[in-house]
Amino acid sequence: MAEPGELPDWLIQLRDQQFSEQPEAPPQPQEAAALEGQPPPQEPEAEVAEEPQEPADVLEGLREQIIQADEELEAHPKQTPLEAVKTTIQNFPSWQRLVLSVLLFLDVAVCGCMLLTMLGKVVFP
Repeated sequence: MAEPGELPDWLIQLRDQQFSEQPEAPPQPQEAAALEGQPPPQEPEAEVAEEPQEPADVLEGLREQIIQADEELEAHPKQTPLEAVKTTIQNFPSWQRLVLSVLLFLDVAVCGCMLLTMLGKVVFP
């Protein structure tokens, strides 16, 4: 059993396995210079001095995106579910509409026969 503050053996093996699977990254110029005992190279000031984007600019960009999305949604009128089904069925080829109507007829006929049988209006011999 490991003492408090020590890692268990299985956890140490797992950590070592992860470190061995990671590729060696080339040392950064600052780290390489520190290892060689040289002072780190100076970076140009122009690259370091980047102005952070103002929060107001970010919010303005988000507002513009929302306005554009609203305009796109308004360009396409919203259909009711019944209209959507109607246009979908109208886009079917004629043979698919025929099969659909035959299946609907059979469904209604079977449900009607079941209802009449349950009510006792029709008795099968």
